[in-house]
Amino acid sequence: MIATYVLIYLATISVSALKLPDELPRCNRKDAKLNECIKSAYGPWLVTLAKGLPEFRAPSIAPLRIESLSIAQGSGPVNLVQNYTDVRYHYYELTTVTNVEATITDTEFRVRQETFAKNITFLANYKFDGNILTIPVVGEGKSSIVIGDVNISMDFIGDVIERDGERYVQIQTVKVGLNPATGTYKFENLFGGDDQKAEILHRVLNENAIEIFNDVRVGYEESVGQVVKKTINSIFAKVPFKDLFLD
Repeated sequence: MIATYVLIYLATISVSALKLPDELPRCNRKDAKLNECIKSAYGPWLVTLAKGLPEFRAPSIAPLRIESLSIAQGSGPVNLVQNYTDVRYHYYELTTVTNVEATITDTEFRVRQETFAKNITFLANYKFDGNILTIPVVGEGKSSIVIGDVNISMDFIGDVIERDGERYVQIQTVKVGLNPATGTYKFENLFGGDDQKAEILHRVLNENAIEIFNDVRVGYEESVGQVVKKTINSIFAKVPFKDLFLD
């Protein structure tokens, strides 16, 4: 569940089974209070994942890292492809869970998880060449995007499969929703270092931050969802179904 927030896992999947560390809370999937149990387990999972799980070769989620990310142009004010490398998401480890809805049977795995972040800071190297709000934008350098008061939703839909005599969860779909209330943008070396043009663009960006983010947020959400799906399946492929839960 909370392991959904490990956004990069580069190791090759091993066929040998592992057990989760004893300090990580587990829940009884048949318990009428399963949703509440998953919510209460959220904090301990975050603490552990912030440190990393070396036995799974899972790095710390503080920060979350993605090697590269490409965001397609939107249908509104953002008419450029955003290319990022060395992406780091800071403060995911400080999110709090607000709601969980889970259905986990012998054949089906469905979990909707809603969380809240006071802010999420996105740091990366960027490369732009296009238009935002009809303004030509060109630049390459370091970037910082901060979104505030963020409601995050993740829907996980999967199956329980059998492999080598053991059952494992395999996620088929991950749908991510990012809904911030505020946003600020900072891009270094815009327009080849023309500070006057950069100041004007930053003012426009920050005055229209949410409109701009919403125009391309599907790209962020889908990209994150793909990495999350890969990560979850990497971890769940190592932990048998019976060891994920108490029953």
